[in-house]
Amino acid sequence: MKKKLLTLLAVALITMPAFCSVQEQSHRSLNDIRFDGWTDEDWLNNDYIRTLRSYINACYRGEEVCEALTPFHEESQSKFVILAIEPALIGGTYILFSFLDAADKVFSTTVYSFVDEEEEKIMGYEVRYIRLLDQESGYTKEEYETYAKEDPRIILW
Repeated sequence: MKKKLLTLLAVALITMPAFCSVQEQSHRSLNDIRFDGWTDEDWLNNDYIRTLRSYINACYRGEEVCEALTPFHEESQSKFVILAIEPALIGGTYILFSFLDAADKVFSTTVYSFVDEEEEKIMGYEVRYIRLLDQESGYTKEEYETYAKEDPRIILW
């Protein structure tokens, strides 16, 4: 009886690491699903940024309300430039941006994406907030436009 129990225990100990590693490999994090294989160009031109532009346009039309954009109603219709974009720990992207017509102002936002874990695909996007940061960009509208002309990867949204 002891020998049989020890044999079963030995088999379990031998197969457990292999079983666990297979399970670990098959489970990808949500951000792995969101950003797997992204290139530099993907980070500069993606549905997170398009969702942000659509949200800003909806605020301008009065369909959405964003207190941070209220004082910049007219400026929000100018194009904006992405200053930084990275995965957000809470899911989606964390973005810093400036409007061309308020080039010295820096805004932050999180654009969340809903993921179907089973299908491993994004099902939709949502702007969670926009905040005006207490810092200046240090750039002018003309400088942003020059950078965009010099580097075609930089898109003015």
